Amino acid sequence: MTAVARDGDAELEERQNRLTRTDDRIRGLVDFVSRGDQSEAVRKALMDLEASAKQERAAVEALRAHASKPVQLREAATRAG
Repeated sequence: MTAVARDGDAELEERQNRLTRTDDRIRGLVDFVSRGDQSEAVRKALMDLEASAKQERAAVEALRAHASKPVQLREAATRAG
């Protein structure tokens, strides 16, 4: 495995873990709100977490899409150019 692949795998794992933690926090806040809390701070925190989760999901999908592309070898790139 190349260093680039390892770095990509590490970044993907880090972002997936961050997304899992964020989703857990969102569930906790949703549960808190569903029990009747009407705090502006909680609503703002929930909105911020949802925005963060959206960004992480987009980053995870971009990393997965990049990882699924075939690797172009130098020899093939040289012939194509």
